[in-house]
Amino acid sequence: MERLRIEEVDALVKVTMEEMKAYYAANAATFTAPGEFRASHILVKTQDEAFDLKKRLAQGEDFATLARKVSLDLFTRYKGGDLGFIKKGQAMPQFEKVLLALKVGETSLPVATPFGYHIIKLVDRTPGAPLSFEEAKEQVREELLNEKRRKRYDEFVAFLRSKAKLRVADIPTPVSESPTASPAAATP
Repeated sequence: MERLRIEEVDALVKVTMEEMKAYYAANAATFTAPGEFRASHILVKTQDEAFDLKKRLAQGEDFATLARKVSLDLFTRYKGGDLGFIKKGQAMPQFEKVLLALKVGETSLPVATPFGYHIIKLVDRTPGAPLSFEEAKEQVREELLNEKRRKRYDEFVAFLRSKAKLRVADIPTPVSESPTASPAAATP
């Protein structure tokens, strides 16, 4: 079946440069580079420590100062917790989910990761920039190929169904599977 799909669908689907340019023009807004976040964090071992930090921040303590004092992340500790710019898709999923929800300047509730508990501060957010046709060309090609393959596959399946001659065989049902057969009916 797989060989048939390759021969009858994949091998017959081609994409021209003109089609790619037209597809890009019609969908240019969807071809963007990932956005970036500038974030800082404080990493601690326990959830209780993280909630204590959140409380201290709410009382006005400085995020960078606290990060320098208590963060377990030695890479960012001496930079006040600064992680620099993070592209969408580069952070752990639970970390990125929080970044997406924060507004610039906000700090998160504790976020658990395999490293411990983080308090995250979103410092800045930049939206993804539009990609030129040249930058998006491979993505455009793949999307267009997939779209054309799906259409060709659907047409091929419809063709096969129209040509298929199926007949349901009338096979007698064994007595043991008959709906009227029951242990009570079998007793003399």
